[in-house]
Amino acid sequence: MLNEFIHQQEIDIILLQEVTHTDFEMIRGYTVHLNIGINKRGTAILTRDQISLTNITRLPSGRGMAASYQGIWLVNRHAHSDTANRQEREDFYNVELVYLLRSLPPTMILGAISTASCRRRTARQHELQ
Repeated sequence: MLNEFIHQQEIDIILLQEVTHTDFEMIRGYTVHLNIGINKRGTAILTRDQISLTNITRLPSGRGMAASYQGIWLVNRHAHSDTANRQEREDFYNVELVYLLRSLPPTMILGAISTASCRRRTARQHELQ
């Protein structure tokens, strides 16, 4: 179904979250960049074979990755929205996003991202740098 959708819509770049399968051979004409974490779930960026991503950066958890395409950073992240994962959301905005970007070029942040106000910095920022 994914293969059919990608080709029918003529998608150049697609970002996926909660990826559990690592076999994307059925999607011909696309390069797959995977980031699967220890919990066997992760994120992926699929691009047409002619599109080249650079500076691919992966979070060790598998829950996010970033890549550069023609000077624009694409950030693919999956973040839970429930209150039990508030620290995870705060870490995303205050720590992981800083780690994925490392500079301030034009950026597109995409994925399953819950909005939350996260103003304080955490000690984890230093762990990832």
